[in-house]
Amino acid sequence: MAETIHEQIAQWMAAAIDGESDPAGSITLRAVRPKILDWNVDDFKHSDVIIEAADIKTQSKTSQSRTELGTWGLYGIIRQLPADTAADTVISRMIETIRRLLMAGNSGGRACGGLAYNIECSEGTFDVMTGGAVAFVTAGVLYPTDVFDGYT
Repeated sequence: MAETIHEQIAQWMAAAIDGESDPAGSITLRAVRPKILDWNVDDFKHSDVIIEAADIKTQSKTSQSRTELGTWGLYGIIRQLPADTAADTVISRMIETIRRLLMAGNSGGRACGGLAYNIECSEGTFDVMTGGAVAFVTAGVLYPTDVFDGYT
């Protein structure tokens, strides 16, 4: 593969989220991978989910492989509220829809389309901003790579 395992997992996340909706059908997500490092939340639209790599830490290593913990931040942009829906309801829907879609990637003892051991979404928070809110989900993915080659 031409990309690192870490990047392949980010691509899997984008595919898992893009075009999906909450169970009520009130939010349809659009996965976005920023093309610049210092992006601004004002550059994005309602229902965009920005996927940003945050960290990679080696958890263990053998002579053949490394086990890495990759962490991503996912920022769900909320700019409008459906009629008769409370703001915290929309924030909760955004957080739980992102978490549900990513956690569904845990299947048959593997995760992220077979790239990882597991994916956890341990945190969901939000910040209110002018013109809306940002729902934030932290995703941690435990995955194996070759000890000398993060591409395999």
